[in-house]
Amino acid sequence: MKKLICGILCGAALLAAAPAAEVRAEEIYPGYYSVTVVPTYQNPDTGAIDDVGQNPGIGTAMVQAQVQSVGYVEICDDGSIYLNTRWNQADSNIYAGFETSPDYSQSWVTRDFEVTNQVQAGTYEFSGNTFSATITDYRLQLDTLNDTIRCSNYVEAMGREVTFFCYLTDIREYDGSWGTVEMPSMSEYTDSLNAATGGGYDVTEPQDASGGAGTAETTPTPEASATPAATPTPEATATPTPEPTSTPMPTIEEREVAEAKTADELLDEAEGIADLAEEEETETESVSGGSLVLGVVIGVVAGAAVVGCVLLAMKRKKKNYRDLFADVDDRETPDAQMGENTDEKK
Repeated sequence: MKKLICGILCGAALLAAAPAAEVRAEEIYPGYYSVTVVPTYQNPDTGAIDDVGQNPGIGTAMVQAQVQSVGYVEICDDGSIYLNTRWNQADSNIYAGFETSPDYSQSWVTRDFEVTNQVQAGTYEFSGNTFSATITDYRLQLDTLNDTIRCSNYVEAMGREVTFFCYLTDIREYDGSWGTVEMPSMSEYTDSLNAATGGGYDVTEPQDASGGAGTAETTPTPEASATPAATPTPEATATPTPEPTSTPMPTIEEREVAEAKTADELLDEAEGIADLAEEEETETESVSGGSLVLGVVIGVVAGAAVVGCVLLAMKRKKKNYRDLFADVDDRETPDAQMGENTDEKK
């Protein structure tokens, strides 16, 4: 019973934590818009951690080092929405995956995606092997601007898949920021990997084409460069270069990101609620049982009172009956009286 209540409460807690969406189709206008992509290790709506590592300290640092905040959305005439997001990804990350949940519903849809650009970002070493780090641009479809995005990629150095989340904020007219690829500090990325695996990474900071650290100029959708063999990605397709729009602006709902909760913490929380529910159920049963006993006692007392009243009435009736005939034996019978009268005459 307790496990059933715990499971129900876990599901209810996750659903209750999801806020209501306010973005409507009529608020979406065709065009290109810059957005800020916010990565979170935990589900921003529920706080649940889907990654098997269950370590928000290390996980948060890793996803923030991997996902760049720069991004832009394309809103088509038919209302279709496409997100372009940029990851600081290494060749050893064998694949990426995306799922979206529209308007905080926690109902996930697997998304196809395309790689639109890759840029050399430097190298790092692990266990005597040198890996070429890349910056990779992905393009995927959303249902709404409020979609929660669940991301995954397999990190070969860690030997497992990593799962995290993203959401969008700060939508604005396209500002051209996507056209410049900011070279990340690979030390931040490798520091997070060191924390997750116990060390072993050395890093060479990224270099641009001229040999110095800095930025690389690119358009949002250049011809695809050669992709690493370990990353199975489709060929990039040509899309128009974003330009500022003068149409009315769409909006994105502001979020209050839920605090990260590991599976154990969610289970403890659900068990605590289940225990409280059982205590309340026990108290209710106790009160119901006490009421039943009290009812029985009152019934017995009332019954006894009725029986007492009946007996008292019968006693009084019997007494009256006896009083009515009490002097019968003391009175003479008619025959005796006639005998006495005869004697007197004699």
